[in-house]
Amino acid sequence: MKKRKAVTLLELVVTVVILGILVGIAVPVYTKAITRAKVKEAERGLIAIYAAQKNYKLKYGGYYGNLDVNLINSNLHLDLEETNWDYRAGNVGTLLGRADLKPVNNIILMINDTGTSMGGCGCTTVTPGVPCCYQGCTLY
Repeated sequence: MKKRKAVTLLELVVTVVILGILVGIAVPVYTKAITRAKVKEAERGLIAIYAAQKNYKLKYGGYYGNLDVNLINSNLHLDLEETNWDYRAGNVGTLLGRADLKPVNNIILMINDTGTSMGGCGCTTVTPGVPCCYQGCTLY
């Protein structure tokens, strides 16, 4: 029997096709998992804003509002990072906090202190103290 030292072109093509199929399946799953992790990060940040806003209201009689994360961290005694999200603290109506996905604002989460809708919230239910995603809700 003769030993083969080289790989045939057919074997190489089959291997590349199989790898292409595996990558085609893996990349969308990986991308969705990354996005879900980022959404969970924003939810944790908004829950922290919610608790800090409640404390701020007890101390000062109203909610804190600002768009600058450094001032939000300073005044609400938080440690939010704007790596993936643009955080805002709101004092308009029932809105206590908002997070916009950076750099593409295709996912926005908000949190409030009542069960009422937060201006265009696409979630079917709005629970006080629970972040509501009003764009990109299909992630859940």
